Amino acid sequence: MRKKSLLLLFLSLLLLTLLSGCSPGSEEPYVIAPYSDYPISTSPQVMYERADCVVIGQYGDFLYKFNMSRDPSDPSKESPDRYSEGHMYAFQVEQVLKGEANTEIISVNIPYQERYDGEITNVVTDDRGNVIKEPTKRDPYEFYAIRDFYMEPDPEERVILFLLHDKETDVYFAANEPFTIVIGEDEALQLKSNLLLPQEEREALATQSFQSKKGRTILYQSNSLLYDSLTDEISGRSLSELLEELGIESR
Repeated sequence: MRKKSLLLLFLSLLLLTLLSGCSPGSEEPYVIAPYSDYPISTSPQVMYERADCVVIGQYGDFLYKFNMSRDPSDPSKESPDRYSEGHMYAFQVEQVLKGEANTEIISVNIPYQERYDGEITNVVTDDRGNVIKEPTKRDPYEFYAIRDFYMEPDPEERVILFLLHDKETDVYFAANEPFTIVIGEDEALQLKSNLLLPQEEREALATQSFQSKKGRTILYQSNSLLYDSLTDEISGRSLSELLEELGIESR
């Protein structure tokens, strides 16, 4: 009876070991860390120089979402393979500080999220990336990572935007990060960017967790944490001071 009990205990422990070895948390997270190089500056002069168009105004309605990735053979069409979601907003122009805005309402695109898909495999490669052993296991994944620079526009805010302009589509988009200055009471300025958040909040935005089809944890890590914390050169100043520095006559 004792032998039978010990055998049952052994089998139970063996089963628990096997089950724990097959659980999603038993493997190290699969890390996806794409690299992107984006113009970063809080210098008003640099922000101004990088922009085709600088405007004061307020966001209006959300217009639509669309795939920013284009078909290389026909840029007028969306890419059949890649998906990078942009959110298009109407923007009511109060004043143009640089460039041209052909209408009182322009369309501003704000990148929102990126789709990532592929397979986790056990392929073996050498230090040059050459395949030594073909994969015997495949674990597909697909997820949508929200861009850590994304900030939903507030239609109640009066803002200055530093923009580039695509003449073919007549769409405007960020020329720099940050690209938004909020004009508050008494025209006091507040620079707006996720890169100005405390380190813990930046890390939370830059690291997102997903799961593969078979349950393995996938960690998406943005490279925005590689940027040093920005020195805010704008917040607390007045609109008139900023315009004077940029050589723009206030109206």
